[in-house]
Amino acid sequence: MVKALKVLVVVLMVVTWLTTGVVFFLSSNYWGRIAALGSGISVNIVLAVGYSCLGQRPGSLRDWFKM
Repeated sequence: MVKALKVLVVVLMVVTWLTTGVVFFLSSNYWGRIAALGSGISVNIVLAVGYSCLGQRPGSLRDWFKM
């Protein structure tokens, strides 16, 4: 089950980067490009944290950094 979830998260991360790139290049405004990059990076950070916690769930932030 954990492997399937990890594969799903990786696929979502790739789709997020592709979507971020398309929206970035189709944006005509500078602030639209900044917003697209910011939201794409934010979503990928959340997915990366979720990916790192799938195998083992840390009890605290200190335990998470020790993983």
